[in-house]
Amino acid sequence: MHVRELAKEDASALAEIWGDPATVPFMAFEAMTRKQIDAVIERATAEAHKTPRTEYLLAATGREGGELIGTLALTLQPHRSVYIHSFSLRKELWRTGLSAEISLCALRLSFEELGAHRAWCTAHRENIPAQRVALAAGMSHEGVIRDFFFTNGAWQSVNAYSILESEWFGP
Repeated sequence: MHVRELAKEDASALAEIWGDPATVPFMAFEAMTRKQIDAVIERATAEAHKTPRTEYLLAATGREGGELIGTLALTLQPHRSVYIHSFSLRKELWRTGLSAEISLCALRLSFEELGAHRAWCTAHRENIPAQRVALAAGMSHEGVIRDFFFTNGAWQSVNAYSILESEWFGP
């Protein structure tokens, strides 16, 4: 698994993920239109050129320079903390082990490239596969964050997970 910056050419592949209501029920947004996806890519591109950079929305590819098969989003926070706020994967690739690979890419980026002391993520309370991925990556369950985001007409609660720099041994 590789990650790279999002590009305008990724819009169609990203629309297949984020534009499909079946793929976003556990995310903090509803299915997006192509226009909304184009705007997200434009913001991600602008963010990639900021110094210092705090937001990372990246394309996950099966090979270096390859076609987008998923996404990874991180935010640098104070005190060397990195919030891994989402990763997504094409629906036909669910349950193939690639979600675990994307999560390991997120942790590698957090600790080895961004110098994090702590990385954390959330998983929707009903998204059992995502919870398993967090635990399999070596993260510890920290508890429940109630009403963390509002989407699809309701407040959504999430489980929180974290891993410390001293616990990260790489993939």
